[in-house]
Amino acid sequence: MTKYKHISFLKDQAGFYVCVNNHTQAELGKVEFYTRWKKWCYFPTVQAVYSSDCLQDIANFLEKLDP
Repeated sequence: MTKYKHISFLKDQAGFYVCVNNHTQAELGKVEFYTRWKKWCYFPTVQAVYSSDCLQDIANFLEKLDP
C-alpha cells in the first residue's frame, strides 16, 4: 500500500492498484498497465474532483511503477 495525504493505492488480487479516498475508503480509480503505451496509467472509475496535490500524488505513484 502507498498512502498519501488524501488517497491511497492498494494492490488487488488481479495485480492492479486501486486508488481509494483515505477518509471514506471510496474507490476513485484503478492503475493498470496500458500495453499500447507500455506504461502504467490511471483509469478513473467515478466522476471526482481532484486538487493539484492529488494529481501530483497520482503522477508520483505512476512514476514509481514505470521503469
